[in-house]
Amino acid sequence: MKKILLTLVILFITNVSSYSQDSDTTSVAKMEADTTEISFWKEHNVNFAAVPMINYDPAIEWNFAFLGNAFFQFDTADTLSPLSMAGAMVGYTTNKSWYWAVYARVYFDNDNYRATIAYGDASINFQYYEGAIGSFVNFNSVFDAFIVEGSRRVYNRWYLGIKYVNLMQTTAYDLEGVTTTETNMNNLGYIIAHDTRD
Repeated sequence: MKKILLTLVILFITNVSSYSQDSDTTSVAKMEADTTEISFWKEHNVNFAAVPMINYDPAIEWNFAFLGNAFFQFDTADTLSPLSMAGAMVGYTTNKSWYWAVYARVYFDNDNYRATIAYGDASINFQYYEGAIGSFVNFNSVFDAFIVEGSRRVYNRWYLGIKYVNLMQTTAYDLEGVTTTETNMNNLGYIIAHDTRD
């Protein structure tokens, strides 16, 4: 009985050991075969930059924000375009205001084309002095912003393009019978730029 039990234990240990070796080999083989993520970062020359920001303003008090950007080569075959950029920003203040945004700017086709897109929200608490009642009035403005633009090189370093901005704003005043105003602004404009940077 002991021999049978010993044989079973040895077979079990051998099987477990060979299984774990096979699993390890398979994992290593998969890792060696799957180099997509590593090659993507290297191929597109991706670099990151992050900046924490702290400042004080009497109107919004202490402001704590964080900005993070990724710089990358949009088209690896394009050696003339500057590095493109994508990023995000978030912030909060001690007067309970907050804001956030995501954005990207892309250069492509040997810097013949440029495109930008951005979206963000904010809730800002502020105040103004109302002479009629002789005191400060608190108010809160909520913003929702969307921006998109594109431009094309037309001659040497001159660029022409279009830009669209949508800004929605809702403001509530801390007055009797709370007064609220809403604004929805849509703006379509043109871009003329002369970029002499190398």
